[in-house]
Amino acid sequence: MEKCKELIPKVVAQEVNSIAPAAWIHREVVRLRPFEAHNRRIARALANAFLQLGGHVAIFFPDREELCLAISEDLEHPGHLAQFYEEVLRWNISQGGLRP
Repeated sequence: MEKCKELIPKVVAQEVNSIAPAAWIHREVVRLRPFEAHNRRIARALANAFLQLGGHVAIFFPDREELCLAISEDLEHPGHLAQFYEEVLRWNISQGGLRP
């Protein structure tokens, strides 16, 4: 929670690219499962909020299995999910993107 509080002002001020923080919050919510239900859905919503705070468009994940693999891989190799987010963001933009 403390890291989240620290990241939000930096993302809003665009001191950091919001892709890595978005990937981080997504992975942490999925990993910690803080809610009784819908943790994956909440994780995607929070990640999209981080992306939009940083000036990116909200993204849609076209392949749930690829997303789950990217999250698992990120647990062993931090940074992998952020790279996956960059790929998905480019794909979303090429498809017209989601509108805020």
